[in-house]
Amino acid sequence: MITSPVVLKQPKEYTLENWVQNPPEKKEWVDGELLDKNAMTLKHKSDSRKSLLLLEKLQRF
Repeated sequence: MITSPVVLKQPKEYTLENWVQNPPEKKEWVDGELLDKNAMTLKHKSDSRKSLLLLEKLQRF
C-alpha cells in the first residue's frame, strides 16, 4: 500500500476588523469565516442591496 503525507496549509487568521480594512481578493466574510467568493447570483445581489439599505436606515438614527 502506498501512502503520502497530507499537508494542510494553515489559513491566515483574519478578524472582521482586519478583513474590512484589507479584504483578500475573491474572499468574503460569512459567519466569521473567510470563504471563496463565487460569482454573484441575482439573489445574492438582491440580498446585498437590501442589507445596505437597512444599514443606511440604521445609521440615520
